Amino acid sequence: MPRAIFTDPSYNQSFLQNGYLVLDLLSKEDIAAMKAVFASVEAQHQYDYVASVVLHDLAMRESIHYGLEPIFKKSILPVLDAYKFVLGSFVSKKAASENGKFPLHQDPTFVEEEEYAALSIWCPLVDVDRHNGCLGILPGSHLLNNTFRTASMLPYPELVDVIESGYMEYIPMQAGQVMFMNTRMVHGSPPNLSNNTRPVAAGVAIPAEQPLICCYVDETESTGMTQVFNVANDFYLRHIMRSRPTEGQAYKTVKRQIEPLTKEKIEGLANMHY
Repeated sequence: MPRAIFTDPSYNQSFLQNGYLVLDLLSKEDIAAMKAVFASVEAQHQYDYVASVVLHDLAMRESIHYGLEPIFKKSILPVLDAYKFVLGSFVSKKAASENGKFPLHQDPTFVEEEEYAALSIWCPLVDVDRHNGCLGILPGSHLLNNTFRTASMLPYPELVDVIESGYMEYIPMQAGQVMFMNTRMVHGSPPNLSNNTRPVAAGVAIPAEQPLICCYVDETESTGMTQVFNVANDFYLRHIMRSRPTEGQAYKTVKRQIEPLTKEKIEGLANMHY
């Protein structure tokens, strides 16, 4: 039996089948508090698309995490079965910009995924749909066996047009709703064509008893190997994505693993889990 993710068995069943789950969790006060944190860093989020986790202003990233952490702990983590919050961030899209599309990708690996699931948590602070950049997922892609991932784009560039033209599921959400997504899930978002900024408070949570990990690939080499590091719970507040960790312990080196994907397999995964 896989380790429980949610305290509610019905939530577990839905999440394991679909790879994501949307719940109504945030109060108006929670949203206002998150918006206040965003307002304090909005000046650094003026580009077409900004994910704070890739910015080099470490003091700002730390302030975001610790500003969001109390709200996540109070209103979001209680539905999970002993998960810890390891990274808080914002992802925002500038208003009225056709250049704010975020390409398809899978999130990095944060925990040993053979037995455990890491969660990407997505909390829009305004109502979202396809017009202003809601999240889109590829159904069934949380089952792809692409373990020990670094922060990178989709490893199937030849399939991007196929996926986006016929297989994406876009998920409108209201402010106050929270999406829990398996970090293996292939996802992306369209640009924000509305007249208002689209801010999202985001987080990463992993099983409380498990160590946080970071994967690193030396792009200057062609060995096809990935180093895996055990790191501190606050590591990603200081880490520059895709750089070699300067702390923690490298405990194994594994071959880069990318499961082959075809249009037929995409259809099969979608039919199996919906």
